[in-house]
Amino acid sequence: MNKNISMISSIVFLTGEVYKLSGGIKALLYILSFFIPIVGIIVGIIWLNDENEEKKQTGKICLIIGIVSIVLSCICWFAASLLPALFSSY
Repeated sequence: MNKNISMISSIVFLTGEVYKLSGGIKALLYILSFFIPIVGIIVGIIWLNDENEEKKQTGKICLIIGIVSIVLSCICWFAASLLPALFSSY
């Protein structure tokens, strides 16, 4: 298996072809980045350092989605913790 991967990467390197990400893979990564933010942050950090511009752009979007998901989770948690105080009557 590793021989095949290294052979493919060698061929891509020698021919100068750029690996293209499919729309389905991008959509999967975006969805995972939203529901499991650590995935988006890890993919974003790794792919931001890649030479492939498409991977850089996808990594940037995954990183942004992961961070936005964490911020939204914090806002929702904070709002949910205030709800009992707002509706309690003394």
